Amino acid sequence: MNTSRSAILIAVGVCSLIENPARADDTGFYAAHEESQGAQLGSSDAGLVYVPATLSAGMQDAAPAGEPPTGAGRVVGGEAVTKDELDTSPAGIKYGTEGTTWWSITAGIGADFIDSTDYNIAGSITHFVVNDFEVGGELGLWYHNQPDPSDDVGSANLVLVFRWHFLNRDTWTIFADAGIGVYFASDELPEGGTEFGFTPRIGVGFTHRLGDSQNRVIAGVRWAHFSNARISGDDDNPGIDDAFFYGGVVFPF
Repeated sequence: MNTSRSAILIAVGVCSLIENPARADDTGFYAAHEESQGAQLGSSDAGLVYVPATLSAGMQDAAPAGEPPTGAGRVVGGEAVTKDELDTSPAGIKYGTEGTTWWSITAGIGADFIDSTDYNIAGSITHFVVNDFEVGGELGLWYHNQPDPSDDVGSANLVLVFRWHFLNRDTWTIFADAGIGVYFASDELPEGGTEFGFTPRIGVGFTHRLGDSQNRVIAGVRWAHFSNARISGDDDNPGIDDAFFYGGVVFPF
């Protein structure tokens, strides 16, 4: 009788593994997997890949049948971690994932290679509306070094940003971006222009993850334009066209 029962249990176990493959060795706890991180077991926070036998027997014994060991949360690379630990690990948030939000601080310098140099610091927040494509807003502060030092001005700049990471290799990405914004200057910008104008831009750049953190460096180059788009007439529309170089740091929000 015991022999028949054991045979039935073995058959059921083999069928279960065929229907729900798992990573484990002879001493581990089997758990289904989805893609690379593990299947959902019981709740959205319980995706396990594999709980090795090195976890305490008490944890495994305390877990109800079909559920992950108590307190494990998830298992990454054979090591049990909590959800909070996973969310702050490099594997917790894949950069470029739809629905994630990031903020950044950047600084840069632009020049028209004739008689104007422009300095900028900026903060931005962006949201990935689909994988690898983010939309956001940027607030920048500028100092514009114009030909006549007495005409140097400062400005504040609001920009709507669109950025596509067309090459995403997890630890690094290459992107193209574009934006349109407005500026409010302390005086005419450029000389003979107006205190209000527009700032279209387009460029390319890259990001790279900093070590084991979620944070990233970002750097790029873009064409940056300042003018009033003829809102004051054709005779009152001087412009600035900069080659603008910038760098900064990106953080998960």
